[in-house]
Amino acid sequence: MHIFIPPGSPMDGSAYLAEILHAFGLCFAERVSLRDALKAANPHTDVILLPRGSETAGIESFLQAGGSVVAIQPDASVERLAALSRKKQDENPCRLRFVKPICYGARGEPLWTLGPIHVYENKPASEVAAYLFKPGDFNSESIGLWDGAVGLGQLVVYAYDPVLCMARLRQGFPSRANHLAPGEAIPRSFYLHEPHPPPDTAWRPTADLHAAALGGIIQRLLGRHAPVPSLWHIPEGRAAILIFSGDEDGGTQNANDQEMRDLESFDGALSLYVIPGITSITRQLIEEYTRRGHTISVHPNLTSTAGKPPAEQLAKAEQEVRAFHEKFAWPVRTIRNHSVMWPGYLDLPELWERLGIGMDANCLAALYAQSPDYGPYVNVDAAVPLRFVREDGSLIDVYQQPTHASDDVTSHPTLSYSQKYSPEQFDWIAQRIFDDAVRFFHAPICVVVHPCNYVSFSGGQGRALMARARELDMPIWSVDRWHDFWRARASWRMSGYTSDGTRLRFVLKGSPCESLSLTLPPTADGHALRSVTINGSPVQVETQQRYGQPTIQLPLPHSTSEVEVVVQYGQGVHKEIA
Repeated sequence: MHIFIPPGSPMDGSAYLAEILHAFGLCFAERVSLRDALKAANPHTDVILLPRGSETAGIESFLQAGGSVVAIQPDASVERLAALSRKKQDENPCRLRFVKPICYGARGEPLWTLGPIHVYENKPASEVAAYLFKPGDFNSESIGLWDGAVGLGQLVVYAYDPVLCMARLRQGFPSRANHLAPGEAIPRSFYLHEPHPPPDTAWRPTADLHAAALGGIIQRLLGRHAPVPSLWHIPEGRAAILIFSGDEDGGTQNANDQEMRDLESFDGALSLYVIPGITSITRQLIEEYTRRGHTISVHPNLTSTAGKPPAEQLAKAEQEVRAFHEKFAWPVRTIRNHSVMWPGYLDLPELWERLGIGMDANCLAALYAQSPDYGPYVNVDAAVPLRFVREDGSLIDVYQQPTHASDDVTSHPTLSYSQKYSPEQFDWIAQRIFDDAVRFFHAPICVVVHPCNYVSFSGGQGRALMARARELDMPIWSVDRWHDFWRARASWRMSGYTSDGTRLRFVLKGSPCESLSLTLPPTADGHALRSVTINGSPVQVETQQRYGQPTIQLPLPHSTSEVEVVVQYGQGVHKEIA
């Protein structure tokens, strides 16, 4: 079982596509030339995923033999296989409306979809999985996803490019680098985005839903012939996770200790970000906090360089990181800037990569100086971390972890940019966010609660977050622990897959990863799952509801780097072993 991804052009989306699929559990994608893919691909077990601008010679023969192909904005030769007639290309944003059950989390709402869009003549509805349309234009509807048979195979055609769409939704537009809102002096990550997103996008991780749809399509194509294993993306097999952080901003150690102790009472932990030049923290306190399960990292303060060239702002960021290293001799794995200041477009992630920093938490859900509306996904459009992607399609080895709530934005009682939510109102909002994450999105929720605010006005909101997480069985982790999990999980790959219809075997290899889980379908070709062994030993399995469907989950050993999994399906009803 393989997903073969040839290179695209002029933006080679193959690396980002592999990143997206692995994030959603499909850990067996390979980036190869189309010629090599066609030589290696088995039409009965493999999928070929064609990025925009990829070669297509030989694809028809693969389809005729029974193969599965997903083609993103393909050339005319593939369009002819689907009998698609392209009218034009449209650069404007559209809405994507699913008409078949592809994306559980969308729940009937159309997804905001950024161009360019291939506008096709409409075809019989039986072959259309989704339509694109322009808001307010009844006559603008055209095919968004075509899904039909070609020979013995199955072809899916994307009329938009999910690589470019997701990159823009997550990272904004290069043309808006260093953009300032009226009266503002500080560039921030949320100014990179379209200034007037559709209001409904504030409550859905739109980029993640585009990714989940792509993963779901490929999983369905693979599942035509054999059960599809995947890695679950939340630790311990849970439905969602709360990622907790705090920016010290010159607050006291008493404030830090109070927030940490409250988190500890909920089995949680904090990533605390400190400004090297003003913090009262010491190396001894860092060691103590670390023993208690928390993590300390740097909170670069670039605000003194506001109005200066981006090169000076970046130099200040590097200076702050090096000052933290020199003062505390302590590693930096994750980071957030003071005032989430963001010079340039991808300049900061490239700097973090050079400095060995693995995860950035600067992308904050806010419409600061643009609108007082709130939503956990406003502007950031995502929850799951992905590595930043350049305009040529190459990846920066730094994960973008969006931050979905900041206590000064949601709860400060007097600041002009605050929503000024009371603890009780914020708890209602938190309940909605968490219920959606657990039931529909299966997402991390990342928050920043400043310790100095925690002991003055936002303690009630912070404790409401902790209580909601416990109520919904969500672990509460620091950003650093989440980074370590995500980076270790990214190293895992599946190989050696074999299946005879009722028995499947495969090998998983990667760096040791805590709390990693495997998911399996509960049935295969009408047969219920009967047993699972890992490295020859029987293991217990559980049935959970994930993405609205029953799913088998089982934990993988924490300390191992290789496991052989054998799954047996058989007649009868699966008996759950709790």
